[in-house]
This record gives sequence, structure tokens and C-alpha cells, in this order.
Amino acid sequence: MDGFLPFGFNVLNAFLVTGENIWELDSGGNLLFNYTKPITGTHTITHSSFKKVGSCCPYVGLESSMVKVKDNKFDNVLFAFEIIDFSNTFAEFSHNDAKNVHWCGARAVQAEQSALGLDFGPQGPLPEPSTLLVSHNNIHGIELADGVVIIDYAPMVGAGKRLDAMISCNNIVLDVEDFGGVFGFFAQDVKVLNNRITGTGRAGIYMGIVELESNVYDSCAGWKVIGNNVEKFDALVAPIWLGPGTSGCTVVGGNNKLNVWDEGTDNIVVGVNNMQGNPPGQDIKEAMEQKKGITRSRP
Repeated sequence: MDGFLPFGFNVLNAFLVTGENIWELDSGGNLLFNYTKPITGTHTITHSSFKKVGSCCPYVGLESSMVKVKDNKFDNVLFAFEIIDFSNTFAEFSHNDAKNVHWCGARAVQAEQSALGLDFGPQGPLPEPSTLLVSHNNIHGIELADGVVIIDYAPMVGAGKRLDAMISCNNIVLDVEDFGGVFGFFAQDVKVLNNRITGTGRAGIYMGIVELESNVYDSCAGWKVIGNNVEKFDALVAPIWLGPGTSGCTVVGGNNKLNVWDEGTDNIVVGVNNMQGNPPGQDIKEAMEQKKGITRSRP
């Protein structure tokens, strides 16, 4: 079979942990998704192998829970790890080997249901703050892949952040054009520490670049980008790209000289080469529209 998913995959999820999904009929009699009820528990996936699967082990709607996905192998998948709308929860994706990833190695999407909703619009209160650790993974991205994606919709609707994320000591290798190693959308205070990013792509680490309307960008503030090695990353824009929506971010170089394109406000760069990036032009806008379409999809 050619498969119903992109790239010919026939299996959507190997594991799916989620609360009850509520569907309702609209005025035209069409069955549409409304919301997901929260679920609580402790979940561990370890020493497992996943091959040719869509989203391997997504978690949706967790509350007061713990998730650990450690020491696993992923090959030829869309997403190795996803966690969406998690409240008062700790999630860890560490010591995994993910190769031939088509869309994303690890993706966290916070407050989607409460801020945006899906077919019937926003549902329920914003989640309580949660914590994510992505550490000591090998991630190899192809096609449309980012290595790690951090999205928090709460600041988009004027609320405080709902996600504390640390991305540390990962080895990310990319063979892509429009995407990159670590991407943030409305994410606040993310720590990106001691990662090695090589290969090709739009940028090694980038955030605050999505234009929501004319000259209005997603805000990403307070990032700490420290000790990362992007020396051998061939970037179309810049190895590290602090977009127009960034503010109060800090970039500190390691033993290698970093090239940073800073378009933001009140950012601090230390031990790096400030540079002018290659203007992204229309192609990056089209790629970001494609990315937004991907990040709105649920497993």
C-alpha cells in the first residue's frame, strides 16, 4: 500500500496516550472534533524500536503526570516524540536515536486546545505550567524536519508561559532546506545548551521568525542559547537566527565562534560573530505557512 500518510506510511501511531476525545455534530450534520478530556498517569517507553510510523508515541491532554521516553530507536518516522496540551506534567525525551525523521524529532505543543482549539474553537482553561527535557538524543532529520520544536500558545493569547523547556546535549544532523535544528514559536525562557547541530537547513537554532501579520511576529523572550556548536552547519539564513520577535535572549559561544543574526530587541550576544543573514524572502514565508499547518495537526 502507498499509505494514507505522507511518505507512504500506513501506521499513524505505535502508541497513543490521550484522554477521551469528544466529537460533536455541527449544524450541517458533520462529525467534528471538539475537545480532549485530561488523563493522568505515569508513562515510560524504553528500549523499544519504531520504524516507518507516523507519530510514534504521542501524548495528548496529560494532567499531573510524568512521561519518560528513553533509550529507544526510531527510523523512518514523521515524529519520534510529541506531547500536546500537558498540565502540571514533567516530560522527558532522552538518550534516543532517531534517524530519517521526516517532520520532527521531538515536538512539544502547549495550550493548543485552550488557546486555539480545533474544529469548534478554544475549549477549557489554559494548562498549568509544565516542564520538558530533551537531552542526549541523536536526531537525524530529512525532508521537512526540524530537530526539536517548542510551541506555547499561551503567550499568543496574552497569558504567561505554560512551558519550561530545556534542550541540552543533543546531536542533531539535518539534510533539509526550509527548517532547522531547534525552532521556537511563542516559546519563552527556553534553555538551549551544549547541543551539536550539523548538516544543512534554514538555521541551526531559530525563533521569533513567524510573521503573523505585516511586521508582527511571534514573541520569543528570555532564551538562553549557550555553548552550542553550529560551526559545521551550512545555514541558508544563519546558524543562529534571533528573529524580529525575539527579546531579552542571550547567546553565548562555546569553544567555537558562532555566527548569529540578531533581528530582535535587547538581545545579548557574547563570544559570537554578529552577521547579516541572508534575507529569507517569500520562500521562508511559504515554508512557515507549511510549518504552521503541520504544527496544528494532532495525532
